[in-house]
Amino acid sequence: MPKKILLIVLFISFNSFAQGEANIWYFGYLAGLDFNSGSPVVINDSQMITYEGCSTISDASGKLLFYTDGVRVWNKNHQIMSNGNDLLGHSSSTQSGIIIPKPNNPNIYYIFTVPELAGPDGLRYSEVDMSLDGGLGDITSKKNILLYTPSCEKLTAIKNTAGDGYWVLSHGFGNNRFIAYNIKANGVNLNPIVSNAGSIIDGDRSGSVGYLKFSPNGDKVISSNRNLNVELFDFDNATGIVSNPIVILSNSWPNYGAEFSPSGNIAYVTTKDGDLLQLDLRASNIASTAATLHSNYNNPDPHIVSALQLAPDGKIYGALYGERYVSVINNPDVLGVGSDFVAQRLFLGNDATSISGLPQFIQSYFNVGINVLNNCLGENTTFSLSGNKSITSATWDFGDGTTSTDINPTHTYLSDGAFTVSVTAKSPGGTSSKTRDIIISKVPTATKPKDILACDDNNDGSYTFDLTIQNTAILNGQDPNLYKVNYFANNIAITTPTAYANKVAYQKEIITAEISNSANGRCKSSTSFAIDVFDSPLPELANAIPDLTSCDNTSVGTDVDGRISFDLTQRASAILKGQLATQFSISYYKDAGFTKLIAAPTAYQNTISTETIFVKVANKENPDCIATTSFKIAVLALPVVTATANLKQCDDDIDGFSIFNLEEAISKITTNASNETIAFFKTIADA
Repeated sequence: MPKKILLIVLFISFNSFAQGEANIWYFGYLAGLDFNSGSPVVINDSQMITYEGCSTISDASGKLLFYTDGVRVWNKNHQIMSNGNDLLGHSSSTQSGIIIPKPNNPNIYYIFTVPELAGPDGLRYSEVDMSLDGGLGDITSKKNILLYTPSCEKLTAIKNTAGDGYWVLSHGFGNNRFIAYNIKANGVNLNPIVSNAGSIIDGDRSGSVGYLKFSPNGDKVISSNRNLNVELFDFDNATGIVSNPIVILSNSWPNYGAEFSPSGNIAYVTTKDGDLLQLDLRASNIASTAATLHSNYNNPDPHIVSALQLAPDGKIYGALYGERYVSVINNPDVLGVGSDFVAQRLFLGNDATSISGLPQFIQSYFNVGINVLNNCLGENTTFSLSGNKSITSATWDFGDGTTSTDINPTHTYLSDGAFTVSVTAKSPGGTSSKTRDIIISKVPTATKPKDILACDDNNDGSYTFDLTIQNTAILNGQDPNLYKVNYFANNIAITTPTAYANKVAYQKEIITAEISNSANGRCKSSTSFAIDVFDSPLPELANAIPDLTSCDNTSVGTDVDGRISFDLTQRASAILKGQLATQFSISYYKDAGFTKLIAAPTAYQNTISTETIFVKVANKENPDCIATTSFKIAVLALPVVTATANLKQCDDDIDGFSIFNLEEAISKITTNASNETIAFFKTIADA
């Protein structure tokens, strides 16, 4: 084969699926990115200043053609086209413009525009002819052609199923109407496909704000409706019909940006306050999976994340309002923190600023190459070759010695590790070979730990938990260097698990612990445990509890042996000091080490006349919440009564009555008696 022909064949082989149309980005205040090297490189030649919506188009090899903010159009030399002013979009419209190539005509492009806040200009299109102005292009006489009004600030586009055209989708204002226009080789079909589905967007015109996006494979649509909700729809790519609305996020936040992951399985949404949320679209209850990846609430490092846009490198980039940076989601097909959101990912330069918008493209541009789903060990891993070509046959090598000739094969790997997958596919445009390195990762096992039952240190019902003390039990011997544990409360990631404050005082809260493989965050398992806060006992101090005393009696032995039966519970009220006996239990011990429990405290037999009783007070709902104190018991000796002579007194008035001095008798009777006994007899004498 001649060398020249060989080179042509190789070029076809390696580029029949290549798409560089989305490789150049211009947005914000003079900001730009170039993805032609495979990774974004900052460029600073933009002449555009736009608050929100914009669109850029390059040729298939990634060379810039033109860009627009929906009002003005700049050519590749960054000059405004001679007829490139006064388009009826708006630089402060969410998705002010999108560029669509005319099928089978490399010179003609259409710019679709929508105005700000559902203004009367509505959805329109203008035609660009790249053969004009010496190949720099210009707007033709087909300028600002009205399609529908009033329209929300929403525009998105996808290649159709047949591969011979595109769908441009917008949404009416004052209704729940989706309007889909079909663009084919004969131009824009002015008769739209209209679908009444989902929420009615009306009232305050600010409700027209928010992104509309197709999934890369074109089967789903997400609509971020600023003052209402976020909805997910099915899209019939063959007919243009939008159906099956599902509210996946309620109006907890004013919603703004939206984007799908490359697989279309995960959605991302931003809010007016700049928070970034993630949702698992495969879940039966999608709304319940909403997880906050970035929040500005009480965040010492706030960043307002606005527009989101999938890029040729398979990552999702986010505009950072008023910053010289853009953010990135490095692994958008991974749930949770494994998606790896980095706020200040790319510095745009000292003269450029990201505002609210990023350039938007036909979403099919990001449905290119080998798609892999389910790459955890034990799963049925599925493969597909995506792009804008019709695949007629394919030969796959899975990198482990097995092959397949299915166009969309499924394969189960028997071991974890790295594998190089290759495919040779045929389409009407030629033969293409692709390779992709994948990692099959082990799925960790999450072991359920014990609940964390905390003893309140100030009895206000609030407590700061260190959830990471559960890591060892949850991992249960698995290497913490290979697996990481993340914690969630109500499906929201807990960013500081070492200092997590419970939400409601004295109420059990369920914490979800998720173990993920560090190499592949999608390979994960989860368990849960409860946290709860209990009041701590606050018994009276030992020296403040009155002694429990009694005279010697025959309840035990004799009344002179110093041993009796005590009811220790007589001091329960003094011990609790106002805390409730229904909430706290009291146990009594003979020793300070609390090893000798007094099993029958209502009939305790002392062993010596004076003893210290040691007390342990515990919360009945959580016996680990304890405190200790003590009090004394004492047996008082009975008095020794001494016989004495009778008191005799002469009757000085012969009436049989006389006054006796009992003090003299008491002093004789109570010889050697205790003070308490003497007092007893004196009371009798006084009577």
